[in-house]
Amino acid sequence: MIRRPPRSTLDRSSAASDVYKRQLINSQIIENWRLPPGLMDLDLQPAFFRVLLDRTGAVILIQYLDELDGASERYRAFSESAYRAVSKTEIFLGLPPNEFEKWRELKLKFHLGS
Repeated sequence: MIRRPPRSTLDRSSAASDVYKRQLINSQIIENWRLPPGLMDLDLQPAFFRVLLDRTGAVILIQYLDELDGASERYRAFSESAYRAVSKTEIFLGLPPNEFEKWRELKLKFHLGS
């Protein structure tokens, strides 16, 4: 008879899997993120996006969650560079197909911090 592992073990395994997926997604976006010159030293507010993926990991929608009307030129450049990074990624590789419901909709936060 196979026994189910204790709940705390399942929680740790799930948490480790979530961290892995987050790192996998972040690394693929960062490869494509090119900041416009002069933005590295600025203290800009974070940019937020909603991204929908299909079962293959392909990006099917990128939605700004911030209001860009009236935003400073520098913030707009920062936010648009983040948008382009997600768009250039096109397909997120390595996401577990059996966990599609967990990663089909992403909420992304871009900031200039470490």
